[in-house]
Amino acid sequence: MARSSSGTSPARSSGRNSTTASRRRSSSRKPTAGPSSALTPKSRLTATASSPTTNTGSKNKSLVHIFFESFWGTVVDFLGFNLGPGFIMIRMCHIVNAFKGATLPFCIFLMHHFDNFSAPCLTYTALHGSYGVLWVLKEHWCPDRRFHERVPLGSALAAAVFCGLYWLAPVLLISKYEYRSAGTSTGTGYDYFNMFSGSITSAAYPIEVSPVRQAVCTFVYVIGVVMMLVADTHKFIALEMYYKGGSKMVDKHEVDHDTEINEKKKTAPLLIQDGIFSNNRNPNYLGEMLLYGSFAGLVPNSDIPKYVLAFAWGALFTVNIYKKESSLMRKPGYEAYAKRSWIILPKPKNFLLR
Repeated sequence: MARSSSGTSPARSSGRNSTTASRRRSSSRKPTAGPSSALTPKSRLTATASSPTTNTGSKNKSLVHIFFESFWGTVVDFLGFNLGPGFIMIRMCHIVNAFKGATLPFCIFLMHHFDNFSAPCLTYTALHGSYGVLWVLKEHWCPDRRFHERVPLGSALAAAVFCGLYWLAPVLLISKYEYRSAGTSTGTGYDYFNMFSGSITSAAYPIEVSPVRQAVCTFVYVIGVVMMLVADTHKFIALEMYYKGGSKMVDKHEVDHDTEINEKKKTAPLLIQDGIFSNNRNPNYLGEMLLYGSFAGLVPNSDIPKYVLAFAWGALFTVNIYKKESSLMRKPGYEAYAKRSWIILPKPKNFLLR
């Protein structure tokens, strides 16, 4: 019997070809018992990532979005993470945590140095000091990986200066004394000359903040700090459970598992859209704005804390919010999520009619 050039008989070759074609047809059929019966975990992730609902979001970006993300965001990244000298010095989280954790002893030192234990100063110390303690605890239990990147000396100094600006509010409140003319009960100015000498003239009085103002600022602070803590904790647990599978939450240095996590982030990114994020895409930033606004509200004798907040919100918060928005736009389900939520404020309809 004649053989083909490959050394296989025509009949046997045709039989193998028909069997191969049959296998290909059967493998191309859709599974009937659900996707998990025929797709491996990796293929399921790929299928999720290639879903037609995935949106690049480039067409939905406004000019303001593009400016803050592409132009101003580049400036912020350079100052925050690449400002030389080039040798890597310290993690960003160590600088931030040091300043926030030291706020309570710093305020107590100011009150002792200027002998000013008035009700407004005590209220401010309690609010800003407790926020610093809560922040350090949150970073210990639910760390934000963005702050764990090592930065060069220039960026470390820039971060220290930026964090130090938040201490201007307690300095302006505690160190300044209102001086009054003899026989009057209203102030006519502030004691700037003896600001750091610790000496107080006989006509000097602590800055007065009305009880109503203190109550409002305390209320706003509580709402803000709870919102920030809930949002950051929710995000941390959701990401850890999704990418690390619950039992792997503490395996932060396992190389193989970290490789699997990075692959999953590329193929099936998680869109957090429930809980406190259900109608507000940035509740953590809203909480920060509320609590820092309450600190500035307790300093009625100066507008400098308000200028610091305007700079921080406009120069830093806006960049991070728009960068996060671009990340959300690339994830499946963003378009539906954007319709039922707002970028910084809770959408009232979905909040009231849940």
